Amino acid sequence: MVALFLHSYGRERAGIERASQDVSRALMQAIDRELSSARAALQALATSPSLDAHDLRAFHAQAIEVLHSRPGNVLVASDPGLRQVINTGLPFGAPLPRHGNAGQIRSVFATGRPMVSDLYLGPTVNRLLSSVDVPVVRGGQVRYVLSMQYFGERLGAILERQQAPPGATVTIYDGKARIVWSSRARRAEVGQRASSALAAGFTLGPEGTVDEPGADEAGLVTVFSHSSLSDWTVAIALQRSVLNASLWRALEWIVVGGCGLLALGAGLVALIGTRIEAALRGLVHPAVALGHGEQVVLPPLPLDEALDVGHALVQTAALLRERTIQRDEAEHAERILREAKRAVERSEAFLRGIFEETPDGILLVGHDGRVTRANVQVERMFGYAAGALEGLALDALLVESGETPASVYERMRKAPARSGMAGTTHLRGLRHDGIAFAADAMANPLPERALLIVTVRDVSAGWEQEEALRQTLEDKNTLLKELYHRVKNNLQLIISLFNLQARTLTDGHAQRALFEAANRVRAMSLVHERLY
Repeated sequence: MVALFLHSYGRERAGIERASQDVSRALMQAIDRELSSARAALQALATSPSLDAHDLRAFHAQAIEVLHSRPGNVLVASDPGLRQVINTGLPFGAPLPRHGNAGQIRSVFATGRPMVSDLYLGPTVNRLLSSVDVPVVRGGQVRYVLSMQYFGERLGAILERQQAPPGATVTIYDGKARIVWSSRARRAEVGQRASSALAAGFTLGPEGTVDEPGADEAGLVTVFSHSSLSDWTVAIALQRSVLNASLWRALEWIVVGGCGLLALGAGLVALIGTRIEAALRGLVHPAVALGHGEQVVLPPLPLDEALDVGHALVQTAALLRERTIQRDEAEHAERILREAKRAVERSEAFLRGIFEETPDGILLVGHDGRVTRANVQVERMFGYAAGALEGLALDALLVESGETPASVYERMRKAPARSGMAGTTHLRGLRHDGIAFAADAMANPLPERALLIVTVRDVSAGWEQEEALRQTLEDKNTLLKELYHRVKNNLQLIISLFNLQARTLTDGHAQRALFEAANRVRAMSLVHERLY
C-alpha cells in the first residue's frame, strides 16, 4: 500500500504538472496567436495608400477603424527620427513625444523585420506596456514603424478565457523575466522581475518546471512555456501546499475508495487530458497551414475555446490571403512603373545624346518664333554662350539673301506638314559678333508640341568651293571654244590648200589623191565639230 501510495502520489503530481504544462503551452500559443494576428493586421495596414501619400490624417482614421475589433489596443506610427507621428490614444494633431522604446524601434528601422518588444514605459500614458512593431517598407527603405501597443490586462483577458488550473497563478513574463500580467490582478506587480530561481529556470529550455523553495510548504511549483514568436514566457505557479492538499485529497479517496476509484480517477484525468490534447493537436495542422500560407481546414474540435481559436485561424488565413494578393498586385504595379520609368529615362538619355552629339546645329523653335532650346553645335556656330540662344527670335539668326528678304520663320511655319523646308541654301546666318556666314536650314514641324525642329549647317566652305568650281568650268569652256576655233580654222586652211593644189595638177591620179586627203580632213573637221 505504501508503494502504491507513493506511486500514486508521484503519478498524480506528474499528471498535474503535465496538465499544467499543456495548459501553459496552450496559453502561450493563445498569446502567440494574438501577437501574430496583431502583426498580420499591422502588415496589412502597412500597405495603406495613405502612407504612400503621406496622408497621416486619413491613416489615423483607418487605424482607429481597425482598432474597433481590438478594444484596449493603441496603434502608434513612428518616423525614422523615432518621433511618434500617429497615436490613436490621442486626437490627431496632438503633440506627440518620441517613442518610449527607442532601441527596438531603431532596430526595426535598421533590420526591416517585425519584432515583439519587452516592457517599456509608454510616454503618453506613463504606464508599462509592450508592443508588436512592424516596418513600413517603400522602395526598399523603412519609412515608418507601426506599433500595436498592449497593456497587460488586454493580454490577461485572452488568458482568462482559457482553462487555467484552479488556484493557480498565471503570469506572463517578457524576455527580461519581468511581469507583463499576472492573474493576481495587482497592477503594482507589473514590471517586477521573477525570482532568481524561476529566472534561471527560464534559461534551461523552451518548457519546464521549477520548484521554488520556501519555508515548510510555502514554496511554489511553476511550469512554464516559452513563446515561439517572441522572448516571452507564460508561467503557471501552484502553491506547494495547494498542490499537496490536492494530492492528499486524491490519495485519501484512493485509500478509502480503493483501486476502483483510483482507476476511475485516472480514467477521468486521462479523458480530460485527451480532450485538451486532442483540441490542441487539432489546432496544430491549421496553425502550420496558416504559417505556410495554405488554406486552413478546421477539423472537429472537442473544446469551444479551441473551436474559437480555430475560427480565428480561418479568419486570419483569409485576411492574409487577401492582403497577400493586394501586396502582390501592388508590387507588380510598382515593378511595371519602375520599368516604364527606366525605359523613359533611357529614351530621354538617348534622344538627349542624339540632340547634343549630332554634327549639325539643331534649334527648337516655339510658336512665337523664338528659340526654346539649342544644342552645343549651333551655339558654337553662332558664337553664343551655353543657353544664350534661348529666347532669341529665329529671324535674328537666319535671314534670306536678297534685297527684300522675307521672314525665315514664316516660310518654315507655312511649309506643308512633314515636308520640311527644301532648297533653303541661300540663307545667311548672323553670328553674335555680327559676322554673316552662308547657311543651309531644314525645318520639320512637331505639331503635338507646337514646335519646329530646325537643322542648321554652316555651308560657307561649300559655297567657296562651288564658286571655285564654277570659275574653273568657265575657264575650261573658254579654252575649249578657243581651241575649237583654232583647230577648225587650221583644218579649213589645210582643206583649201589641198583643193588649190589639186586644181594645179594635170595628173589625174595625184589629183584624186589630194581630193581624198581633203575629204578626210573635212571628215576630221566634222568629227571635231560634233565633239566640241
